[in-house]
Amino acid sequence: MREVYYRVNQISEAPQWGAMVRIWWEAELPTAYVSAPNEETSSVPDDPDLTLFRAGLLRAQHDLLGVFVWLEDDALWREEWGDLVQ
Repeated sequence: MREVYYRVNQISEAPQWGAMVRIWWEAELPTAYVSAPNEETSSVPDDPDLTLFRAGLLRAQHDLLGVFVWLEDDALWREEWGDLVQ
């Protein structure tokens, strides 16, 4: 089964009880970080594939509403990561 991610247009649109993944370009490479409620350590920027995996783990461990994604550029999203819905 493919993962489902919920796209937001602004980081502030993500519900408080969801994992938030921000994906952007840094030095011409896709970069991402994840934040979630009750996480004492913040994520460091990393590969989006790994970051989305971590977000899924956080969702399961903390029973979060879902994984929400903010993209700097639509070209960053890769179909193999899963379904990105509005």
